[in-house]
Amino acid sequence: MAHSPVSEHDRHWAQAFTQRHAFPGALGRPLWILQPWLDGHGGPMPVTRWDEVIRPFLGKARFWQVGRIGDSAVQGCEYYQLTPELGPREIQRIEALMSLAQGMIGVDPAFRATAQLLKIPLHLFLPEKPGESDLYLGEGAVREAQSFIAAGLARTPDRT
Repeated sequence: MAHSPVSEHDRHWAQAFTQRHAFPGALGRPLWILQPWLDGHGGPMPVTRWDEVIRPFLGKARFWQVGRIGDSAVQGCEYYQLTPELGPREIQRIEALMSLAQGMIGVDPAFRATAQLLKIPLHLFLPEKPGESDLYLGEGAVREAQSFIAAGLARTPDRT
């Protein structure tokens, strides 16, 4: 069996942190992590498309955006865990938040192994061809991400 990348200490930190930063009345809702931008390189969808992704689920789920300071903020997120850089400690904190999440939607394949170890659903938007850096996603991607969230909410008990 694979070892969890998240220590008990970090998991307890994440539990306390997510409780402290919850909107009033939101604590019983499932937590989802959004990672919409590549490290300093933008992302595959404009922020308005990310806003569309989560809009139908506001009030049913909690959304936290992770990334770097300067990333465009997805409207409707409960919290923005944005840091000046994504060094080892920041990655540990994102992984601790992931350990509480019902699922994650993002653009960075670096989180794939962590999601597998934590057994959380992960939906990645990746370029169609290896080495391709430009990826632009439209309406179909919004519907795809919304279907992923809806399926996760239907089958997954709250992990927080």
